Amino acid sequence: MQEPLKLIVATAGATRRLGRLARPGLMAARVLGIVAALLAALVAACADELNLTPPPLTPQPALAIPATPTPAPFKVAALPPSAPPPATATPGPPPAPAANLTPLEQIAAGDKVQCALRVDDRVICRGGAGSPWWHPPAAELYRQITVGPDYACGLRRDGTIACWGDSEHSQTTPPPGQFTAVAAGNQHACALDTAGYAHCWGRDTDGQATPPAGLVFA
Repeated sequence: MQEPLKLIVATAGATRRLGRLARPGLMAARVLGIVAALLAALVAACADELNLTPPPLTPQPALAIPATPTPAPFKVAALPPSAPPPATATPGPPPAPAANLTPLEQIAAGDKVQCALRVDDRVICRGGAGSPWWHPPAAELYRQITVGPDYACGLRRDGTIACWGDSEHSQTTPPPGQFTAVAAGNQHACALDTAGYAHCWGRDTDGQATPPAGLVFA
């Protein structure tokens, strides 16, 4: 390594001296040619000495890229068969009414008595066997019925009121007159006359059978 370098330095010095000695224009071309040849030889020697020739390229094996696995096809599990919906019964025709029954227009129930107003305006009641509220007044026609715990009242077609059943507190003793409505309470009853005034009868321990005087109900 040191020998080529020394040779290069010496050649460069000799070139400078030759340049000074040479006459301008006469020896310049010849000197420069010699110097160029020396420099080329020195460069070749240095290249061999330094082993600057690049080694031949060794081909590298190609990288093996693993293949992407193909996913398994998506499968949908079969659903179990569903049970059929329950059969809906087809409703049949309504039962025909019994021949001995009369259609009802109103119905009212109390504690010990139940009454109904038939479409022929007659009243039927039921309760304990032998009880006084079992039988309403016979052969009378009504347009409204009302029932208390153990008594009942009815508004006749002529506008008068009839009551039957237990009368411990005179709740089955209505006043005379013409009325448009009647209602039975626990042990008292009230009715509305044709002028809109209220009339009550029966038990009056808390003033329940004493309506306000002069008050007109529409």
